[in-house]
Amino acid sequence: MPKMHNFIVEHAAADGPYGAKGVGEISPTITNAIFNAVGVRVLDLPVHQNALLLAMQHNVPEIDRCWGVAP
Repeated sequence: MPKMHNFIVEHAAADGPYGAKGVGEISPTITNAIFNAVGVRVLDLPVHQNALLLAMQHNVPEIDRCWGVAP
């Protein structure tokens, strides 16, 4: 694992208490980025790279299964 440097970036948001944001807000962003990059819609989290590879190889437009199950 590479050495990591962590730092806090604070941006006030009016939506949550004290500017807090929900953890679930990032998931749609990542899955939409995957869809835009490879054309496969991910419906199951976490995103497994093996499931994504299987879907791309078999031209499956959506993933909603575990990584070891073939489409």
